Amino acid sequence: GEWRWAGRAFGRAAMDCHTYIAEPATVVRWPMHNGRLHVAGGRGGNGDDDDGSLPSLQVALDDLSNIWEWALHTKLGLSAARRRSSHCVLLLPSSLSVREVKALADVVLRGLGFASLVLHRESVAACFAHNCAYACVVHVDATCAHVRCVEDGVEVQAPAACVGLAYGADDLTDAFAALLHRQGRLAADLARRAALRY
Repeated sequence: GEWRWAGRAFGRAAMDCHTYIAEPATVVRWPMHNGRLHVAGGRGGNGDDDDGSLPSLQVALDDLSNIWEWALHTKLGLSAARRRSSHCVLLLPSSLSVREVKALADVVLRGLGFASLVLHRESVAACFAHNCAYACVVHVDATCAHVRCVEDGVEVQAPAACVGLAYGADDLTDAFAALLHRQGRLAADLARRAALRY
């Protein structure tokens, strides 16, 4: 079916793979985390804090290449032959290192075979999309949040103008779920106490 491609699961199927695949050896990897490539060694895979639980930079890049190949082929119908004459715009989080940007550019140009590539920062692209020369752009991802100030189409490089937070929408969802769960318990306790009074 569509949920499997080249022996792998992508998209919603990867999120629900435990439903489809009963193999205990199933591995779910996240090639991006906290606005960075999710690799051993943290920031760009320098190997300093490798505990063996995270993949190498090349494995993360291969995962991204496979995800993009699957999406281009199955969702957009863009074959490898058509990509050789197509151009790509890649929006990048501001938190990526130069090494990671070069590696991603290599994946797009050599791995996926696009004819050319234009790189833009997400915050700058958001300003262009809304026809703003000056803006404070707040990007909330699943695992991180970033605040970037943009002036005349360029990110301001002052420390106070670029703030990254290591929590995002998933953390907010977990916090709200805990509050609702606690609220539900409190409501049940109040109902029990009210029943005892009468």
